[in-house]
Amino acid sequence: MAAAQVRRPGGPLMPRAPKHCGHPDCTTPVRGTSYCPSHRNKWTSTGRTASSLTHRSAEWKRLRSAALAGNPDCALQISPRCTHQPTEVDLITPASQGGTLTPANTQPVCNPCHVLKTRRERA
Repeated sequence: MAAAQVRRPGGPLMPRAPKHCGHPDCTTPVRGTSYCPSHRNKWTSTGRTASSLTHRSAEWKRLRSAALAGNPDCALQISPRCTHQPTEVDLITPASQGGTLTPANTQPVCNPCHVLKTRRERA
């Protein structure tokens, strides 16, 4: 049975009634789909940044574990609230600027120092 048709008991196939486009401000009638052509496939990419793609990889997770296990102190110690105990791993050269996942490009840092460094890089 086709998706846009309904079988009535004992009767022929009947077309479904049109419904409105699923976009909040659109009232265009559509059949067999949720959105009208102008609102369909609006997202053509995942919207993932270089950083988010890097930090979800298995390679990053291995590097992170190794960096935290081998270093007991924060590598930056720039924040007055530095705890000296690293809980995060920072890429010295960010992935958005072409930084690679190598041990030479990582450093263990505490959260207050990492926040401060990231804020300075974005300014």
